[in-house]
Amino acid sequence: MISRFGSLFLGAALLFSVFLPFTRGAWDWLDIKVFVFLNSFVKYDTFGTLVALLNSRLGDWISHLSFSAILWSSITNRKEALYSLISLFAIVILTQALVNKGLFMQGLHFERASPSLQTEHFINLAKTHPFPNNRTTSIHSFPADHATTVFLCAAWILIATRGRGWKIPVILALFFSSPRLFAGGHGISDIIAGAGGITLLLFPLLEKCQYVLKQIEKKVS
Repeated sequence: MISRFGSLFLGAALLFSVFLPFTRGAWDWLDIKVFVFLNSFVKYDTFGTLVALLNSRLGDWISHLSFSAILWSSITNRKEALYSLISLFAIVILTQALVNKGLFMQGLHFERASPSLQTEHFINLAKTHPFPNNRTTSIHSFPADHATTVFLCAAWILIATRGRGWKIPVILALFFSSPRLFAGGHGISDIIAGAGGITLLLFPLLEKCQYVLKQIEKKVS
């Protein structure tokens, strides 16, 4: 498990890399290149349908239920598992409200156009597969909201299980955040530097929350 200092340092470095001129230019270039490459694969109907589905509101719920099921099955004590689920939901909601929306969108008024708005020719899954909330464009693409949610879920599970079976939550987090890259709603910087940076910065806090949660559960029981 990463040290607290390492987590804070790497998280801050990733977030600040989007604001510094040189590294931001590198991210801008990488965002477009990755999007153009990945978007070319959605021309295949079956794969395009799968990406569009996972990029929609239904896909969001599938990811939420998947992480909830993993967390629930990872904790044998049902009461502790329930407390852990409720706490995770609260942390995700607060992070989205205070950091993603509150700090970046309303506080800093930070605008970063998604790769789809910077590319003339691409396959727009919102038009070819009109699933509910299948968004492919955004002027506030940084940080990636959905990726922040799934990364926080994966981090919470890693802490709760002390890293046991770490591959499953990590792979799922990458899997469920990837449709935004294919669709163009987010660039890779929005996911790695944005969602990844936020999750790393909050990692020590997540550890502290789980420690406090266990102490409360012991007193209640």
